[in-house]
Amino acid sequence: MKRQAELRLLDQNLRNELDSALREMEKKYSGSTPFFNIEKLDTKNTDYIFYRPVLYRQNENGEYKYKIIGIIIVELSTKSLVDEISNEVRNTILMAILLAVLVIILGSIGAWILSTLITKPIKKLEKHLVKVGSLMTQSVRERQRLEKEHIEIKSNDEIGRLGEVVNKMTKAAGESAFEEFLQQDGKYVQQQFVPLNDGEGGRKLPICKINNKDIDLFAYYEGDSAVSGDYFDYKKLDDKWYVFIKCDISGHGVPAALLVSVVATKFKEFYYFSSWTKDKNGINLKSFVSSVNDFIFELGTKGKFSTINISFYNSQTGELYICNAGDGLIHIFDSSTRKLNELKLSDTPTAGGFMSDLIEMKGGYKIEKVVLKKNDILYLYTDGIDEAERMMRNENFDVKQTKKEEVRFNRSTHKEETVEQILDLKEQFGQERITAIVEAVLNRKEFLLEKSENPIDEVLRFDFSNCKGTIDESILALAAIERVFRMVKYPDVQKDNQIEIYKMLDDFLRNTFNLYDKYCIPLENDNTENLSLQDIEKQQTLEDPNTTRYSFIQEDKQADDITMIAIKRN
Repeated sequence: MKRQAELRLLDQNLRNELDSALREMEKKYSGSTPFFNIEKLDTKNTDYIFYRPVLYRQNENGEYKYKIIGIIIVELSTKSLVDEISNEVRNTILMAILLAVLVIILGSIGAWILSTLITKPIKKLEKHLVKVGSLMTQSVRERQRLEKEHIEIKSNDEIGRLGEVVNKMTKAAGESAFEEFLQQDGKYVQQQFVPLNDGEGGRKLPICKINNKDIDLFAYYEGDSAVSGDYFDYKKLDDKWYVFIKCDISGHGVPAALLVSVVATKFKEFYYFSSWTKDKNGINLKSFVSSVNDFIFELGTKGKFSTINISFYNSQTGELYICNAGDGLIHIFDSSTRKLNELKLSDTPTAGGFMSDLIEMKGGYKIEKVVLKKNDILYLYTDGIDEAERMMRNENFDVKQTKKEEVRFNRSTHKEETVEQILDLKEQFGQERITAIVEAVLNRKEFLLEKSENPIDEVLRFDFSNCKGTIDESILALAAIERVFRMVKYPDVQKDNQIEIYKMLDDFLRNTFNLYDKYCIPLENDNTENLSLQDIEKQQTLEDPNTTRYSFIQEDKQADDITMIAIKRN
């Protein structure tokens, strides 16, 4: 029994081995046409025929043999599978692209919203500060507008708090300027020293005008700030003799204005002019110039001096006797040649630099004689008109700059050092323009104002053909064109960008300037319905009825006081 069991087990094992060998042989001879790669699906060949032989073992005469009793053939197509996979891949890629685009769009919108929330108030604050900074450099009257310059930033973060601080500082600066205007109106006091004509509202006009049978005089006087360092005056000594004075104190502001008051007081009260006659007193202007010179010198104000031009004029004969202190140029319009000529006087020291005794040792102040023919015109002006400046700008309206090296002594190292400075490029009005303007007005022609490095391609034409050719018009033309010379029409100029100008200059520009409608846009009357009574009273106090305001325009700051005088022999 035991042996039988062993034999059965052995037989079963042999059968299993034979079956396994048969399966391996079937697998070996199985395949497909074309070859099917299970690891890489062929997207071109999609039709396959799979085959596999069927083997059978048969015992013949005690030996096992293998026979092929059949072949299994299966025809199969993978096209639907390939199409389905391609569709899925395409849909997956498309979905990924859509998701990526959506993420980019949402990210861009989010970034734009975030940047807008952050940068918009910053840009708004920057623009406001630029405007405030521009007003801070202007005159007292202009700075008073700071009180109403307010910026609204609704955010409650650091930028919002910064805006509140800026508003407080701006309002305080405006209030300070208003107080300065009310409490320290030195300009009004100083105007009493100068023979200016009365205007509307108890204000002084910037002009002085005389017309009689022997003489015409027209003068224009405007300081670059509340008080001026320029001074002019005249006295009629008898029925034919006049004395004229023009002076320019060095520096600006209150110190210069105080010295102006000294010169003005001495001129008005100088004993020599009180009872002067030519036969009794002669032509002795040196005593007055020496008196002013010694007074300024004895004050001990370092660096302060005055240029003076004082003259006796005989309105009947045209005789002009001139004494100057550091003011050696006069200009005369020749009525016969119709040209403005420059006349150089003696080179003399300015008043206040040295004692008169020392000046006398060097030749002293001199008296020189000039004779004006009928209809000749004498022009006297301070350097504020020919040295008036405008900034030179590039195509983006940025001020051009240049580098300049300067040697300075370093007190700490006791050595000379070369220091590099960055300077703004400026253009001066210049004597050449003054001459051309005066000749154009008096000859009733036109004048073209050309600006160097002007970012705007434009023709600034002033047509004087409809003028009368008077000295009044020639002085007003100089004053008006000097303002246009400094005007700047920025591309992004706003209504709040304003300048103030005298109505007489506005009228002159309206009648002569070809681009008046572009540059001279009158400011519309502001609505005062919502203002308090205090604000209305303050506004009325600030307004000068003799001036008007232009909006949508800016100008470079007036560099110096301007005094211009024209005297015509009739």
